[in-house]
Amino acid sequence: MFPNHAGITGTVAACVWGAIAYKNRGPMSTSRYLMRLRVIAQSCVVGSIMLGIGIAALQDSTSEK
Repeated sequence: MFPNHAGITGTVAACVWGAIAYKNRGPMSTSRYLMRLRVIAQSCVVGSIMLGIGIAALQDSTSEK
């Protein structure tokens, strides 16, 4: 049950952070801000995938011994 709660909590936290950052973005245009936010989100997804692959590989290598 914990992984589901962690995912939901992370999603809500990211949405709140994005809303606060958008409100305080200063003179940056909305289009430029959204492009920057998209790059950050894509980087987080790629990092999460790489972390998941690494954890799965580590679990496979330790379970075979």
